Amino acid sequence: MAKFKYRMQNILNLKYKLEEQQKIALGNARARLNEEEEKLETLYMTKASYARALTDIVSGKLDFSRIKLYREAYVNIDILIEEQKSEVAYCEKLVDEETAKMNEAMQQRKIHEKLREKAFKRFLDEVAYEENQMVDELVAYQYGVQGSNSTDERSTDS
Repeated sequence: MAKFKYRMQNILNLKYKLEEQQKIALGNARARLNEEEEKLETLYMTKASYARALTDIVSGKLDFSRIKLYREAYVNIDILIEEQKSEVAYCEKLVDEETAKMNEAMQQRKIHEKLREKAFKRFLDEVAYEENQMVDELVAYQYGVQGSNSTDERSTDS
């Protein structure tokens, strides 16, 4: 029996590798997004601690230098939070782009897998056709040999 050889197997292998690379890139983008979200959460917790400290300072003995220090820190943390929010938004955009690339890579791989399946089906059909042809030839040969033997026997019997 003939062996199936897909002539575009190299391309299919390349599509598998590209998909794997895209999975890695998507994982890295998600990891970075998680890190940036954790940084943002830390900034929010820091802001809350500054707010509590500011409330404690104002309610206790008034120390204007500490009040001013914590107030500036509270305002500065808002600036840092806004910057971090933009960084998180940027990372979310990167994750979306990597997800789109991943989907494209998966589609390309699936297309080539389907092409390979169709080529394999054609190969099986060709093999089955050739086997049928061989069987038909064998049957025709055997019928021809048996037919000539029976004709020879009839002519010798007369």
